[in-house]
Amino acid sequence: MIDGNDMQLAMRLYIGLGGVAILLWLLLFQGMRWGVAKLWLIFAAIAFLFAPVEHADVAGLWVPANTAAVLSWIGNGLDAALPALIALGLGQLIALLLAIVVGALLRQAKPKTSESASPASVGAATKTSRSDPELGVELAGSAASNTAD
Repeated sequence: MIDGNDMQLAMRLYIGLGGVAILLWLLLFQGMRWGVAKLWLIFAAIAFLFAPVEHADVAGLWVPANTAAVLSWIGNGLDAALPALIALGLGQLIALLLAIVVGALLRQAKPKTSESASPASVGAATKTSRSDPELGVELAGSAASNTAD
């Protein structure tokens, strides 16, 4: 017979493996530069994995909504799965709104360095000199000055 300790162990395993899945998901999108889309993909995965819904048969027992939706749909039909599907849908909407808000806050907090750089400082950064170890001479940084006479 399944008791409370078995349910706690199962939830601990689910949360632990879900955390590992989220970390792998973060690594997958590490190089992605789209701010709001990246945030939405991360928040949507968290909402999908961890959105809770109350178990239909056992009062006071909360289970992951994705698992409850699938098992209820298979066992009792679509009508029994609707509370879990609604929880998943609300989780996705909250994830989208959260991504938009966090993306807007991050965009406002980011300093605009491209506008603050003056053209003189940009030009000075491109005119660097380098040395060629084989020839023993210093070469100018621009490609136009490297042409042969």
